[in-house]
Amino acid sequence: AAMERMQAGLAFARHLAHPQSLVYGSRFMAQLHQLRGEPLLAQERAKEVIEISEEYGLEPWVAFGKIDLGWAIAELGEVQRGIELIRQGLAAYGATGIRLWYPIFLGTLADQLNKVQRIEEGLELIAEALKCAEQSSESYGLAELHRIKGELLLKSRDLPHAGQVPGNASKVSSLSEARACFSEALRIAKLQGSRSWELRAALSMHRLDL
Repeated sequence: AAMERMQAGLAFARHLAHPQSLVYGSRFMAQLHQLRGEPLLAQERAKEVIEISEEYGLEPWVAFGKIDLGWAIAELGEVQRGIELIRQGLAAYGATGIRLWYPIFLGTLADQLNKVQRIEEGLELIAEALKCAEQSSESYGLAELHRIKGELLLKSRDLPHAGQVPGNASKVSSLSEARACFSEALRIAKLQGSRSWELRAALSMHRLDL
């Protein structure tokens, strides 16, 4: 249903030939493809966002486009290149002083860092994202942030930590913390009616119980 509405909106923006409306529609179409796990389609829309935004001087949208493009490229296998693009987008966005959606953008980067075993860096970003969300009272993507934190904590079980004696106790602790994160992600998603993020959190919890 969301895809049908987005396609209709984007088609109308193209009919109007209005750059701001077109870039707005393309950006949210890219995000929808991201939520649906469609990196090739997200890549197409993200490139369009960057192209139009650069042509008309819509700087914040260039940043959005780079973040979305970075995610798509990382999902298509070039994880390091994708991470660098996301970082570029975050830096450009941060320079505008705008903080709307900033927490979920940090979460997007942390999720990709998890795939290349940069766990501690990812956990630092998630901590920053959750703090930012708390300060701004922004709840968009909050469930996903908790889920990503749980996934990072699971990976952290096998990493050596300074001053920590390796053993089952630390692994059990990380497992318990991850479970708490997934439970919180499920709670928030259900409260918000965010079925997509609820499904992701439920899948993470299911894999934990396997």
